[in-house]
Formats: sequence, structure tokens, C-alpha cells
Amino acid sequence: MLVVVDTNVIVSSLLKEQSVSNHALRLMLQRGVFLAIDERIWEEYEEVTLRPILKISPATRANRLSALRAISQLISTRPLDIPAGEVIDPKDLPFAEVAVAAHAKFLVT
Repeated sequence: MLVVVDTNVIVSSLLKEQSVSNHALRLMLQRGVFLAIDERIWEEYEEVTLRPILKISPATRANRLSALRAISQLISTRPLDIPAGEVIDPKDLPFAEVAVAAHAKFLVT
């Protein structure tokens, strides 16, 4: 099964061991769920988790991103035909585009 996971879920899982996000990601790792990503999404995961304000341990970050990369499938996307006025947050478009292109079962935000 392919799912798309928003960056805030990744960050939450890194910040709080007992968070719902961390529990969900652990289940995905254990149950053979694959992440659908593209380069934009992976770059965002990397960039956001490096922000000093988050104070994420480099070892924890490296381990988690390595585990996620191992279950990730790189997806080729196309822009969605959505009028600009209907897009609330353009930064979320890559996640929607990957979800559609991958025929993902879920978009986790």
C-alpha cells in the first residue's frame, strides 16, 4: 500500500516519542506500507528536520530518515489542474500531486 505523509507528521514523530504521528510511522514501518514521495517532498523532509529551532537530535533524524527512505517509492508527477484561487496553501500541492500520481490509499496530514 502506498501513502503520502505530510512533513508535519514526520516532524511530530521526531519531536514526541509518544505522539500519534510516531505511532503511525512505526506501524507503517512494521506493516510494509510504502511512502510515495517525489524529490520536492524528500527535500522538504530533509530541510525542515534540520531546522535548529526544532532541536532534533542528528542521530535520531538520520535514523528516522534512513528508515523512511528505505520504504519510499519515488513517483513522477504532473501538475494538478486546480485553479490558483482554489489552492489554500501552494506548498501542499506536491503532496496532492504525488497522492494522485501514485494512486495512494491515504494522504496523512
